[in-house]
Amino acid sequence: MDSFNINYYLQSENKKNKKCLILISVIWEGIRLRTTLNLAIESSNWDSDKKQVKRQSMDSLRINSKLDEIKFKLNDYYTKYKVENKKIPPKKDVQEIIKAILENREPRKKREKKPEKQLSFFEYFKEFIKDSEKGLRLTSAGKRIQSSTITSYKTTENHLENFLKTLKYEINFDNVDELFFSHITKYLANEKLSNNSTGRLIKVIKTFMHYTFQKGYHNNLRFVNALKVFDQDTTIVALTNDELIKLENIEAYLEEGEEFTPKNEKIRDLFLIQIYTGVRFSDLFNLKPANIDFNQKLITLNTIKTQENLSIPITSKLELLLKKYDCILPKISSQKYNEQIKIVCKLAKINTPVQITKFIGNKREISTEAKYELISSHTARRSFITLTLKKGIMPEMVMKVSGHKSRKSFQRYVRITQEEAIVQVQKAWEE
Repeated sequence: MDSFNINYYLQSENKKNKKCLILISVIWEGIRLRTTLNLAIESSNWDSDKKQVKRQSMDSLRINSKLDEIKFKLNDYYTKYKVENKKIPPKKDVQEIIKAILENREPRKKREKKPEKQLSFFEYFKEFIKDSEKGLRLTSAGKRIQSSTITSYKTTENHLENFLKTLKYEINFDNVDELFFSHITKYLANEKLSNNSTGRLIKVIKTFMHYTFQKGYHNNLRFVNALKVFDQDTTIVALTNDELIKLENIEAYLEEGEEFTPKNEKIRDLFLIQIYTGVRFSDLFNLKPANIDFNQKLITLNTIKTQENLSIPITSKLELLLKKYDCILPKISSQKYNEQIKIVCKLAKINTPVQITKFIGNKREISTEAKYELISSHTARRSFITLTLKKGIMPEMVMKVSGHKSRKSFQRYVRITQEEAIVQVQKAWEE
């Protein structure tokens, strides 16, 4: 791997002017910096192989010259800095070089500053969260951190604070090691957190430690092997075809004294739209009339989580529901939606007992719950994938519609019981 490398890419298209900003990616001794340049072009004028504007397009000479100049000056700066300082420069210095080149001026020299007060572990953790919220910290793909991910950061912070108060444990960057891992996993097990929940917290701590290491706040690399992330199979469900029919015809399953209210109906309809399309909750409520083409029988959208362009077929049942709301779906928070869909599924008598297996530390806990209690917005996406596969559609085709890139991540959504597998395999060999 090169110790210094520069590449140019295009960001997502700006819906207002149909142009894309050019993004520069600088890798300096394994540290990655991404930032946008104040240069924008139409995506059709970008040569993704040569990483520059196509020669036949307008203004190509000016922009390509500027890109070459940035590359040349950054390479020159890298060589001089490495000889003079023998260390990696701060990201702010590299950003200032790029800005100076774009503004045709010399880089501003840093003023000598008084040594700043060293922040505590938790003060840095709060900075980590704030940087993520403000967009100062991006994903490896150069995208903003999702709000759900930031929520997991705050949850981790709360657990860490309680851990320190309960055990009177002193934490700093240097002692995030095997002993710390042993103490915190034991504490979380005592708090009845499942191993998967503990694993998610540990993963956040590892992300934070990587982030602070790259910023030069510490030199502790023991955390890489010391912090192990649990990932055990959990009980997650999908609707069967019979349960889908119950949901579609919910009025027929109401018992005396039960009422299917207009509010219930909206939640049921939203959930059915999710099942018929396989979209995530975030994409469901980002759906607009402009995304829906009844003539072509297609929904086209750019997903919020992965920025993938998807084309989803509009079936007859889906078309009826979309037209019922004039393609403008009711809005609701994810928390309320997940609460209400359980109530709706209970009315639909989706109440098969489901055995729940949960691991807490070395203990295995088994309980039984009615299926509707386990249903959430994500159940719709799993149901879409599972039911479509059961209709004999090839996994590769389903992945094209669902937006999954790998079979491994796709397979986590497939929910086929052992009994169903036995019946289908037997049927295939008897024919």
